[in-house]
Amino acid sequence: MKSSSAAILLSDSGTAQFLGNSLSRTFHSVYLAGSVEDLRNAVAKHRSAVVVVDIEIASVIDVKQLCRDFPKTRIVCTHRVADEAMWMRVMEAGAADLCPSSDSHGILSAAIHHAVGARSAAA
Repeated sequence: MKSSSAAILLSDSGTAQFLGNSLSRTFHSVYLAGSVEDLRNAVAKHRSAVVVVDIEIASVIDVKQLCRDFPKTRIVCTHRVADEAMWMRVMEAGAADLCPSSDSHGILSAAIHHAVGARSAAA
């Protein structure tokens, strides 16, 4: 059984498409957003369980607002030069993880971990 939905906002459309295809194996639907506002609308409308967001597009303040407004949504952030200081800032904002944009496997693991864990707990 697939979980609800996921939403993605990334600056690299190729990576966004790859992650979307990969996440569609776990989630009922995956939405590719073009802006922070599109992302916010998709999460609200489809009650996304997971969001993957590039913090080169969305600010840490945007991430904090998403976490506050959608507390049941797992927020996985990406950045092309993610480092420990940046990781601390997004974690303090409420995100679940920060992965380098080039680490598709890490992004998928961080996103899917929540869906698999939620299904296991419900069983």
